[in-house]
Amino acid sequence: SGTGPNDPGAVDSAGDTIAYTLTANNAGNAKLSDVTIYDSMFERVAGQFETGTTPTVAVAIFDANGDPVEGSQSTATITEGENGGWYVVLDELAVGYRAEVSYTYTVIQDDLDNWGIVVEGETDGSIDNEATASANTPDGTSVDAHEPDALDDKIADYTIQLVNSPELILDKHAVVTDEGGTAGDDFGAVRSGTGPNDPGAVDSAGDTIAYTLTANNAGNAKLSDVTIYDSMF
Repeated sequence: SGTGPNDPGAVDSAGDTIAYTLTANNAGNAKLSDVTIYDSMFERVAGQFETGTTPTVAVAIFDANGDPVEGSQSTATITEGENGGWYVVLDELAVGYRAEVSYTYTVIQDDLDNWGIVVEGETDGSIDNEATASANTPDGTSVDAHEPDALDDKIADYTIQLVNSPELILDKHAVVTDEGGTAGDDFGAVRSGTGPNDPGAVDSAGDTIAYTLTANNAGNAKLSDVTIYDSMF
């Protein structure tokens, strides 16, 4: 588990949750309206809502003094855009005000089996997401958001690392079917076995030994090309 923004923690199993917070701050000199935030995780989050329910995110608005604004917008609906992107809309943001948009994503087994989530390219052992935002100004023009310390960086991104914990357990047991024979003085009565803990013993040609190999994936992700070597093969 993480302790804060600078220590988000890492993911190692399905069911882990990631709590994201997007902060939009009106640092200009006029009110902004229709503040639209796109996030590459919104589609996945929306898909985790129960069928028939409206996917939403939590919204908290703070004034220039950092105090919560009473009666302000508290939720926003996750909507699919015409071009495939998913977004939420904040009604307005006054000068000096900030909005915090929060949502939670629950990690699924496919995220681990596919070695992460990426916006573009090949997976690399992390859950990546990107967000952008824009808003309308009083004169009808649009303004794009930028990162706090980078005017030219229009994309806010974040990366959560996956923990790879592979473990493959191989167990082997055998059971003898006795086709007849005599008891051995040194080994006791020769007989058919009853199970893995009582395999029986062999005393004559024709006795059969039924072997079972059990491979168990005790790790946290899918394994492929599981190859078993056996001296009896």
